Amino acid sequence: MSWIQELVNQHSELESPRNFWFWAGLTAISAVVKDNVWIDRAGIYNLYPNIYVIFHADSGMKKGPPINLAKELVKRVDVTRIISGRSSIQGICKVLSTGFTKPGAAPVLKSFGFIVSSELSASLVSDPAALTILTDLFDRQYNDGEYTSLLKMETFQLKDPTVTLLGGINDAHAETFFEKTSQREIFQYA
Repeated sequence: MSWIQELVNQHSELESPRNFWFWAGLTAISAVVKDNVWIDRAGIYNLYPNIYVIFHADSGMKKGPPINLAKELVKRVDVTRIISGRSSIQGICKVLSTGFTKPGAAPVLKSFGFIVSSELSASLVSDPAALTILTDLFDRQYNDGEYTSLLKMETFQLKDPTVTLLGGINDAHAETFFEKTSQREIFQYA
């Protein structure tokens, strides 16, 4: 039995849908693995395991427990930045661009991050460019090397950005959170 199947089975008595536990487990793995694993796509590009998962469900569907579990698992492994709470896309990029060290370990210079929130619309400050930038960062295979942002007040460079996202949202918040063009693209698969 796989680790993810064990995770789902261990939480089967709880109210959250089983597929929420499954996808929470996958995003935790993605956030921990970062760019250390990839699929070579015929030498053209590497496909990395960073994923974005949004639980789109009614209020009260218990999106929070699986999301919190994924956050706690990634926190315990302590190999990637966890971005939770309220943030702007510029703040997220600034955190991802800042290297850090840990006692007894090599400096972390790559831009690894796990954006996690049980209510996505409350966590990401409204900005027309936010979803476009997150989409660009998702395309890790095209962002080998550096991803640069040059703003009037601030500049930052992300080194090999590998971002994983896990969030929850309901219909009422989704309508205001996603732009109309994004809604068509995102919800056509719902």
